[in-house]
Amino acid sequence: MSTPTNSPRLTTISRSFTFDAAHRLPQMPPEHKCHRLHGHTYRVRVELTGPLQADGMVYEWGELDEFLRRLHDIVDHRYLNDLHHLAPTTSPIPKTGIKHQVPQNNPTAENMARWIYDEVCSEYGTAFGIRIIFHEGEDGQVIVTGDESPAEPKRPIRRPKRSNEAV
Repeated sequence: MSTPTNSPRLTTISRSFTFDAAHRLPQMPPEHKCHRLHGHTYRVRVELTGPLQADGMVYEWGELDEFLRRLHDIVDHRYLNDLHHLAPTTSPIPKTGIKHQVPQNNPTAENMARWIYDEVCSEYGTAFGIRIIFHEGEDGQVIVTGDESPAEPKRPIRRPKRSNEAV
């Protein structure tokens, strides 16, 4: 069955980049391996979904690549816990164009993925549906989309004791 040519269609484009960085999660118990300094190779995929424009493209690839290069340069070969200098401002931070603060001293994969999502949203607004797929190492993955209402978990979430919690 074919779709009529006048029906609205959305198309998704994506670009990826990798970076290497170190971090630690000081909120984890001291005996937890993530409490200690360690590093990962991260892979980030940014997806933009929208209608095809008159030129036959969703968005110009080169402009998306330039934006992703700026993000890459901020995080590549860095100690992620030190990125708190990217304080929120009303105007872009000089030489980067970046507007949001990286979660200080808590650079979990989830927080880093959310930070990238916020940056992409700031750059592209509501012109596109946005999805971020953030890989930490080979087997860890976080996906962030614009859906702000996640379903309730089917079972209780077990969380490890934090170093500042009573036993």
